[in-house]
Amino acid sequence: MSDSWSDDRVTPLIDKLKTLKELRGNAEAARGDAEARIAKIKSETRLKDRHLWLLLWANGDRAVYDEYRSLCDEVKHRRQQIAHLPRTREAILGELDQVIADDFKQNNPDYRGIVIEQRELRRKRDVCYGALTVVVRTRGNITNVSTSLHVEPKGRAAVAAAKRKPGEISAQLKVVREKVGEVNRIVGSRGLVDGGRVKKLNVTFLGAEFGPDERKKQLDDMVRTLNEVARKVEASGDKFEKRLRELEKNRAHMVRAKRDRLLSTHGFTVT
Repeated sequence: MSDSWSDDRVTPLIDKLKTLKELRGNAEAARGDAEARIAKIKSETRLKDRHLWLLLWANGDRAVYDEYRSLCDEVKHRRQQIAHLPRTREAILGELDQVIADDFKQNNPDYRGIVIEQRELRRKRDVCYGALTVVVRTRGNITNVSTSLHVEPKGRAAVAAAKRKPGEISAQLKVVREKVGEVNRIVGSRGLVDGGRVKKLNVTFLGAEFGPDERKKQLDDMVRTLNEVARKVEASGDKFEKRLRELEKNRAHMVRAKRDRLLSTHGFTVT
C-alpha cells in the first residue's frame, strides 16, 4: 500500500473522512449561530412571546415565537447530526482498517504470520470447546439419571426408557472419548487428559438387575471423572483463547499504527 493514498480503495475513504470533517464543522457552526440567536431572543423578548400557550392566552408576538421555535428545531437537528457523525466515521475507519489488513496479508510477513497462527489457534480452541460442550451435556444426562434412580418408572413406556438409559449413556460416552482424543492430539503434553481418565470413560453401566445404590455409585463416579475431564479440556481451550487475544491485540496495533500514520499525512488528528 502506498502512503501517497493513490490506492483506489483508499482514496474514496479519505474523501469520505474529509466530507465528514466539513459536515461536522458546518453543523457545529450552525448550532452555535442558532444558540447565540436563541440567547439574544431570550434577552430581548417576553416569556409570552416564546411559548405558544402563553402567546395564545396573553396575546404575545407570533413572529417571535415562530423564529424562536425554528431556532430550537435547528439546534436539535444539528445536535442529532453531530451525534451521528462519530458512528459514521468509525464505520469508514473500519473499512480503512480492512484495506490495511488486506495489504499486510500480502506484503507483511510478520502480520501474515499472526493471521496464520490465529487461524490455527481458533481451530484448536473450537475443538476444545466443542469437546467441552459434549462432556458437559453427557455429565448432565448422567446426573439426571443418578438423581432419579430411586423413582420407580410408571407405565410401559417409562420402564422401557429406563432400560435404554445405560446403553444411551454408553453411546454418549463413546462420543466423549472421541472428542477427548481430538483434544489430546492438539494440546501439548501439559494439556493432555491423562490415559487413566480416558479409560474410565469406557464403562459398561450396571443394568436394572442391580440395586439403585450400586448403580448410583457408578454413575456418581462417572460424574466426578467427567468433572475432571471438563476442567482439563476447558483449561486447554482457555489457553488457546488467551493466546488468540494476545495475537489479536498485536494485529490490531499494527493496523492502527499504519492507519494513524496514513491519516496524519492528510491532516487528520490522530486520537
